[in-house]
Amino acid sequence: MRARAESQRPEAGFTLLELLVAAALTLAVAGAVVGVFVGLSRHRRRCEALLETAETARAALGLVARGLEGCYATAYTGGTAYKAFEGPSGSETPSDAKATQADPLVFTTAAENPGSADFCEATYFVAAGELRRELRAPGLGAAHQGAKPLARRVEALYVESAAHAVGEVPAWVKLTIELRDPRLVEPGSASGAPRPQFFTILVRPKAATP
Repeated sequence: MRARAESQRPEAGFTLLELLVAAALTLAVAGAVVGVFVGLSRHRRRCEALLETAETARAALGLVARGLEGCYATAYTGGTAYKAFEGPSGSETPSDAKATQADPLVFTTAAENPGSADFCEATYFVAAGELRRELRAPGLGAAHQGAKPLARRVEALYVESAAHAVGEVPAWVKLTIELRDPRLVEPGSASGAPRPQFFTILVRPKAATP
């Protein structure tokens, strides 16, 4: 009788309720894992965008700074005057506030590839989201005459310099470049506009007027 009763017991297994609970837990864990993965991917892309933006700013500001360091106080040839420095000025010391937007920034500096002259007039300006440079000097070919793009996604170039007279080189020049990368949109931003990134460098020209 005892053996017969044991043979009639139901086989061990999961009930429908247990299966539903297990499925719900599995979905919850999978959703959390996917959410973490998506968040990490967004963070990685944002970090890459920040690094690329910083590198773009560093390269662009470095190029302008090298030109300013070799800025010429005066330069004349063939009756044509080349501007020593033309940009916003009037400060005694660099301020923490954002400087005046330069449109354009012009100065005379040593030529990268000397031809008949060892100097050139460099003009930096922002157009169509690019920081561009145009060179003007005797002996430079047509390839150097046109505006050359230096950096993309540039919103503006701001300049502040020490007070100086016309034709003189300021004691210091503060450059600030503003970039906007479409990948750097603030989370939850209603407008969807990328957050501006500002990078600044202080340059002291060697030919500055004492």
